[in-house]
Amino acid sequence: MFRNQRHPATSSQFPCAAGGLQLGPRRQRWADVLVRVALALAACDLCDEVAQAQPPRKPVPSPAAKPATAASVRDSLLPVPTPQLDHLEEQVAKQIGSVQQSVEELTKKAGVSNVELSDAYGALGQLFHAYQLTDSARPCYVNALRLSSNTFQWTHLLGCLELQAGQLEKAEKSLQSARVLRPEYVATAVNLGSAYLQLNRADDALQQFQAAMQLKPEEAAAHNGLGEIALSQKKFDAAVKHFEAALKLAPAANRIHYSLGMAYRGVGDVKQAQAHLEQRGSVGVRPEDPLVDELKSLLKGEHVHVVQGQLAFKVGRFQDAVAAFTKALEAKPDSVRARINLGASLAQAGEPDKAIEQLQLVLKDHPQELGARFNLATLLRGQKKHEEAVEELRLVLKTSPVDTEALRSLADSLVQLGRADDALHELFKATAIAPDNELSVIDLSNLLMRQGRFVEARAVLEGAHRQSPEKGLTAHALARFLATCPDPARRDGARAVELATKIYQARKSLDHAQTLVLALAESGRCDEAASLLKRLIGEIEKSGNAELVMRMKLELTRYEQGSPCRPPTAPQAPQP
Repeated sequence: MFRNQRHPATSSQFPCAAGGLQLGPRRQRWADVLVRVALALAACDLCDEVAQAQPPRKPVPSPAAKPATAASVRDSLLPVPTPQLDHLEEQVAKQIGSVQQSVEELTKKAGVSNVELSDAYGALGQLFHAYQLTDSARPCYVNALRLSSNTFQWTHLLGCLELQAGQLEKAEKSLQSARVLRPEYVATAVNLGSAYLQLNRADDALQQFQAAMQLKPEEAAAHNGLGEIALSQKKFDAAVKHFEAALKLAPAANRIHYSLGMAYRGVGDVKQAQAHLEQRGSVGVRPEDPLVDELKSLLKGEHVHVVQGQLAFKVGRFQDAVAAFTKALEAKPDSVRARINLGASLAQAGEPDKAIEQLQLVLKDHPQELGARFNLATLLRGQKKHEEAVEELRLVLKTSPVDTEALRSLADSLVQLGRADDALHELFKATAIAPDNELSVIDLSNLLMRQGRFVEARAVLEGAHRQSPEKGLTAHALARFLATCPDPARRDGARAVELATKIYQARKSLDHAQTLVLALAESGRCDEAASLLKRLIGEIEKSGNAELVMRMKLELTRYEQGSPCRPPTAPQAPQP
């Protein structure tokens, strides 16, 4: 399982390599030559099996409200117009086109969660925003919010974009929402005050500027806003005070000189008025705003290449990702995030040796980069260098002892080295740290089964299922255990059928269907098992998988012979 480097400005942004941008887990089997990588790019394969409960986001819908489905939300997404890029440099135009193409591909990719798609739209909106392509940026931010409605970053940036475009009513609404989400963010209060000021709502503007001043008394833009309100109300002494403070804090903002000159004229100081009016210019003052300032980094350096690479990686265009991250390193050779992401992309592009080289370069200068170390261990495991992988994983766990993914990976390598007891120790630790982690639970149960400790293996699955009956992976593993345990005395066909039926009804995958077949056979319902298997064979034949069809037909023969047709006693526990 790889971990990816996320850019700090984009909360849960795109996957690619470790240290910032992190990929969520996704199940994959180790290949003989390539790395066994579980990428969380869009969404793990488990997402459709069971809805994982997540903390509610504000505002919480009322109980009477009918929750929107993922499909209904996506049906409401706005089209993103392709902007005219003729005025931009050719390389920049290509980058923007590449990122937009990746987002469009992501919308069509199976298993992508709404939150991940929200981040993708938000990142594309940032890119358009940076290049002042407002008509394309706005629908991106709107889509990001429809997919994940309480993301402060997209709400605030949308409000800033609308304010910049003069869409004051829309800006007011967006910035009000952002203020609710992050009332301590000074720039939102100042921008909302500016929107109110332009809407001639002086009392509302005053409230926002004063709130900003309470948060940050030295905020030049808030002083300037208070000065403008005082000037409009002919409170010239107060206006002079605020404009002087604003100019002291932001001396380059020479537009303030005009307002200050008018304030001095109001108090009757003609000399000061004339002096400031002569210094007036076109540079205004705006609040310090990390989210908006971050957009500047998209105009130069490695940032835009990293965004381009991350999205290409996410949709499986690994060679494009390699090219983008290579360009990022050319722009900034010491970029840790670019190098880690390059390593992840090279691994997925089938070049593990080059990937290892990149990660070792990172660790040479940044030994504390746990994501890079974890990815290096993953690559070493893929090359069956388990002793070296164990060393790297021990170093990860020394700093982060509650890292359950590292514990699972360590256990797997220890099993490959013939150290099953040590592996069990690590898995017991992982399940104690995170009892609701299905993959750790299933790994532990499977290893106990391999050691013939069937009572303990069942107890692990039963306990996890009892605690979280909605979790599909655990329920599936328990159903498979009850149908196929190598010790027939530990089987329970009737209960296996009950579990397997529910799982199959929730998601009619081949794996779930096969488990139901085995459960039916164990319970003596051979005719039903044969009927379901025949239907599966018909479906598989259309896909052209002759080898699987042959195996299934041999299995069908046993069921057609009638009871007993119990599954054989060879272990058949599902692998995570």
